[in-house]
Order: sequence, then structure tokens, then C-alpha cells
Amino acid sequence: MRSNPTAAGAEAASCASIRRTLLGTFLLALVAVLGVAAAVDYRMTARHVQQVYDTALGDLALAMASELGTLDHESLYALSPRALDMLMIDSLDRVTYRVLIEPDRTLAGDPALALALVPGRSTSLPYDAELHGEPVRVHTLPMETPLGRVVVLVAETTRKRDALLRELWRGRLLGMAAVVAVAALLGWLAVGRALRPLERLSEQI
Repeated sequence: MRSNPTAAGAEAASCASIRRTLLGTFLLALVAVLGVAAAVDYRMTARHVQQVYDTALGDLALAMASELGTLDHESLYALSPRALDMLMIDSLDRVTYRVLIEPDRTLAGDPALALALVPGRSTSLPYDAELHGEPVRVHTLPMETPLGRVVVLVAETTRKRDALLRELWRGRLLGMAAVVAVAALLGWLAVGRALRPLERLSEQI
């Protein structure tokens, strides 16, 4: 039976429309799934980066606090040259410290760091703050001394953290983009293969 050119054209257009619809639905579902996975992955990656640098910041605070020793005079709480050198070894981030005696009197360091303090906070858990207009991560280390309760604060800017997170995330995004591209190609081929019997049938009508 000779096919009607008009009917054949309509059937071909219908098959092409079905292919686009199926492929579009598949890609939308894939992008949605990858979007959710990307959001979860970003949060987990950011948390891991934060934990790694928080540990290093806590170690720095502990090392600096050990330089203070058991002191019984306020004027002695300025850090030694060795401890100050610890703050200068980072060429990317700026590290600032403050030693205070509770409730809020500075013994040494940058008094502006008081703006980063959380009222009533006495734990050594790190937290985010702002110092001199720049975001910082602050680690506090309470110490019992002959003068009373002294707190060592070490604040570090977040440039290294942000740079590492961007680098890791850029690699993840490139990987996800490659997955979408390969999936789109495979989806196009799979849909075309699935519609081939329908296309052959339309040619015979």
C-alpha cells in the first residue's frame, strides 16, 4: 500500500514530538535528582571542609594557650615571639588573637575581637563571626589561671576554606555536567530505539 505523503509527514512529526516529550521529561527528572544530590553533596562537603580547618584552628589556639603558661600577672599575658610567629605562618588567611579575663577585659591581642564573642559562650566550639568587616571563624579556649578564668580567642579569615570549597565544588559540577551530557545522549538513543517500531508502522500506513 502506498503511503499518503501528508499522513506520513504527520506521523513523522508525531514521532518526533513524542521523542522530544519523552526526552524532555527524562532530562527534567534527571536534573531534579542531580539538583537534590548536588545540594546534599555541597552541604556535606562544606561541613567536612569546616571540620578540617576547625581542627587546625583549635590546635593553633591550644598551642598559643600553652605559651601563656601558668601566669599570675596580667602584663605577662601578651604572647611570646614564638607564639606570635605561629600567627604569621599563614600567607593566605589573617589570624588574630585576643586574651581576655572574664567578663570582658582584654589582657592581650586585638580588642576588636570582642565583637565576635557570643554572650555567655564559654565552650570551645568554633563559630562564625565578623572582624574588621571580614568574615572569620573563631575558636575559644577557656583557661583557669591564678587571675581567674581567662579565655584565649583565635580568629581566622575564611579565604582558604572558601577557596578549597570552590575548588572541590567546581570539580563536582563538571562531573555532574558530564553525567547530564552522557545521559542526554543515551536517552536520545534509547528513545529513538523505542520509537523505531512506531516509525516503521507509520511508514507502512
